[in-house]
Amino acid sequence: MTDPDRERAVAAYYDRLAPVYGDGEYFRTRRLTALAAVEAEIDSARTLLDLGCGNGAYLAELVARQPMKAVGADLSPEMLAAAHKRLGDRAALVRADAMMLPFRPGCFDVVFMSHVLQLVSDVDACAAEVARILAHGAHLIATVGFGGLRGTLSRLLEPEEMSDLDPLLGPDMRPPSAQHEQERMIAACRNAGLEPELRSAEFSVSGSALEEWVHIRWLSIADQASRARAERRLEQVRPRVAAMTFPFVEKLIVARKQ
Repeated sequence: MTDPDRERAVAAYYDRLAPVYGDGEYFRTRRLTALAAVEAEIDSARTLLDLGCGNGAYLAELVARQPMKAVGADLSPEMLAAAHKRLGDRAALVRADAMMLPFRPGCFDVVFMSHVLQLVSDVDACAAEVARILAHGAHLIATVGFGGLRGTLSRLLEPEEMSDLDPLLGPDMRPPSAQHEQERMIAACRNAGLEPELRSAEFSVSGSALEEWVHIRWLSIADQASRARAERRLEQVRPRVAAMTFPFVEKLIVARKQ
């Protein structure tokens, strides 16, 4: 079952991030690393759906690789408007719920989802819908997890330093259910007739890139008082972390339809 109130809350939250989501060194490095891990599947696609395409940052990278019929779908109207500005007529864009997709069966060679499965209220329904619209031998490619940035900052900063960033984290968009853990996502793929494989893509970014990410992801939608407190803390920790390098791992589920 879908949760309409929750879906609206997710869309409204990401509406606010439409102008900046995906910008900066951290997001750019993560995108390129993820795409390199699935290069063979992407490069063989003639039709591709970016499900949860946001403002089109990934979709722009995908359509630049090779000629293909590309479609982007998202719940957020503001994200779709930003994607249209970025992509023009290089991809079709549609507002759609990941659990009720408006596409005919078997019409896509690849369905790509960047950090979307963990946001949907019914991962089994989503996997079944994706399987329905995939052609035989086609692939679902889904990045999973939340990147580990919050944990990295928590380990890096003293508790009193982190306390001024905590209000900026925003609501946790993940449904409070174990079914949305990585193992459950893999099981949902199997239940939908897909053969999942888990891949890991390692990358690293600088301390200055982490600070840039905080500005893009959190401070861009923070209220003035919270932003001022966070800026003071960032100024204090900048000399300590700017030259450091931080490792991350992007997890991907690559699931083939029989």
